[in-house]
Amino acid sequence: EDPNGHDLLALKNRIAKIEENYHNDLQRERSLLRKLNEQSERVKQTLVDEINKMELQHQSKLQNLENQIVALKEKNRNLERRKQAEMNQLTQKLSSEIDKERNIATIMVEDLDEEKTRLIQEMDQLKKDYQRKLSQQKQQIDQLRQVAEDAVFYGTKAMKENNNKRNSITIPNPDDSDDDDDDDDD
Repeated sequence: EDPNGHDLLALKNRIAKIEENYHNDLQRERSLLRKLNEQSERVKQTLVDEINKMELQHQSKLQNLENQIVALKEKNRNLERRKQAEMNQLTQKLSSEIDKERNIATIMVEDLDEEKTRLIQEMDQLKKDYQRKLSQQKQQIDQLRQVAEDAVFYGTKAMKENNNKRNSITIPNPDDSDDDDDDDDD
């Protein structure tokens, strides 16, 4: 028996065992890489779905705020028209009453002055009330407009940040690693 032949056979067996372990480890690594790629694709899709959902919610809220502003503007216009009509009616009514009082003035001059003063104060009070209500409506519209502008600003900012995050995520292509595997087998 040749001692060198025995050592050579043992060395060949050891090399074959190392190669087998290397190929097994390589297959495990490839399998793990495929699983990680699949998981990252699932996570990526979940994130994309969440971003889309958030964008839809934002658009819905924005539309809702815009609808509220439109409704309040219409309500304010209607209130202005109604108040203007009331003012016109009151003005006509008061003017009519003043005219009646003027006709009676020849008989009751002193009473007319008192009545005229009362009517003017009443008109002034109605005008103050009308202006106060208009001011309140304008303030509400301005507040809603500010809320809508803030929502647009923060929504746009969030969408930009999401786009930046989406653009910064790079996922390795699983096909690229498979091509390398084929080269190793040759």
